[in-house]
Amino acid sequence: MKAFEIRQGERNGFTVLSLAGRLDTKTAPDFEKKIQDLLAAGTRRFAIDFAPTEYVSSAGLRVLVMLAKKMSGGEGRLVLASLGGSVREVFEIAGFTTHFAIAATLDEAVALGPGEIRSEKLAERAAGVLGFTGGPSAAPPVEPAVAELATRAARALGVKVPEAPAPSTPPSPAPKEEEKKGKWFRR
Repeated sequence: MKAFEIRQGERNGFTVLSLAGRLDTKTAPDFEKKIQDLLAAGTRRFAIDFAPTEYVSSAGLRVLVMLAKKMSGGEGRLVLASLGGSVREVFEIAGFTTHFAIAATLDEAVALGPGEIRSEKLAERAAGVLGFTGGPSAAPPVEPAVAELATRAARALGVKVPEAPAPSTPPSPAPKEEEKKGKWFRR
């Protein structure tokens, strides 16, 4: 059995981490420490290369889920690459193949350069699908409850939602001539 090794490089604005060996309960803490150090240094675009990885356990998956949560909401980008054999099988059994961006090769994973993906735009599109129409000047959905739910969903997705202006009360209509003769307008 080979020793676990994390090789680090840079490609097209991504920090590439190639995981050689087994990512399991013994080695996952080293991987997590590496990720935490990179996040603390400001790294926000990761491509994880699994080509040299023999095995991934649930402990390794936990570190990847933690990283994915840190990258969500427009905070960064995470792409997994070259999941083959037993590694892909672990992701499939865990049901994670739909929760991560997965590329067939490392070249595909880093194909999007630093300025080519905008998580904010993705969040805005998702909020639009949920019914959020923009700011207070945009026409709201028919039902106020739907508008409120869509606004909350947009905020949860990280869309900058302007605060709604306080509702204004319409001016009172001027009293009619016969009302002026009533008890409130006696002289």
